[in-house]
Amino acid sequence: MRNHHQAFTEALAEIERSADEALHALLGLLLEDSPMLHEHVRRVAHLSVSAALLMGIREPEVSTMEWAALLHHASDAGVSRLPGRIGGLELVRTVPAFAASVEMVDALRREERGMAENRSRLRRGVAVVAVCDRFDTLTMLGTHPVAPGEALRILARERFSVSRTEAFGALCFLSGFDAAAIWGSKRLPGAAPPGRFPLEASRPAI
Repeated sequence: MRNHHQAFTEALAEIERSADEALHALLGLLLEDSPMLHEHVRRVAHLSVSAALLMGIREPEVSTMEWAALLHHASDAGVSRLPGRIGGLELVRTVPAFAASVEMVDALRREERGMAENRSRLRRGVAVVAVCDRFDTLTMLGTHPVAPGEALRILARERFSVSRTEAFGALCFLSGFDAAAIWGSKRLPGAAPPGRFPLEASRPAI
């Protein structure tokens, strides 16, 4: 029994490693002409994983969020490089290993269009990736990037769903800022201001 369980566990780990390698190879193809965007999605993925772990989110949701962050901006890039000019997101949509991540990307797009994400199993992941994506866009992309503290203040003034509050608090902690001070007097019906994470919590490098 033990040998079968070990073999099964190792086989699952190998499937995940292979899927991760395949996804990074696809991103390299899609974003070959967009190195800044490639670095952006990698930073967002890393930041999303760090925030998720700090919030107590575990696997397999963490990997789902990481892959969703990588795929979020890659879906329409490099289409001409793919057979049949199919989009990158459509290429992986039918791959079972990426099904949950593709669903999360679809949810992110709906939220960007102002459509609320009502499915509780997606809400936290969508919130984390969306907040991290916006933060990196403000601090690293564009012609006038802003400092992290200013980016957090901009984020605090924007439209916030209840599910984004915890993600915002984690992002503040990871960036070395007091979430309560950044949040200020903002009031969000149904949610408390972002709390403080314990001092002993590990702060992953970002």
